[in-house]
Amino acid sequence: MYTKKELIEDGLYDDNKNFSHKVITKFYQDQLKKFEKIGMGKLTENDTVVTPSLIAITRKRLGQLLPISAAKQYLRKVNVNKQRGEDDV
Repeated sequence: MYTKKELIEDGLYDDNKNFSHKVITKFYQDQLKKFEKIGMGKLTENDTVVTPSLIAITRKRLGQLLPISAAKQYLRKVNVNKQRGEDDV
C-alpha cells in the first residue's frame, strides 16, 4: 500500500499507534479521488466497475472514520493549549 517513508512524508506515521486509522482514512480518500478520475461506469485497475453504489459505500465508510480523526485533532489542540496555559480553542 504505502511505504514507511511515504507515510512519514505525508504526516501519517507517528509513534502513537493511531497511524493505521490515518492510513485507512487516506485510503478511502484516495479511492474516492480515483473513482472521480476514472469516471462512472468505467473499470478500476482491479476490474471493479465504478458505480453510484460503490461511491456511496466508500463515502459512507469515510464518513464513519473522519469524525474520530477530527475529534482526536480537537483534543490534541485542547491539550496543547492547556499546557501553554491558553483557553480551549
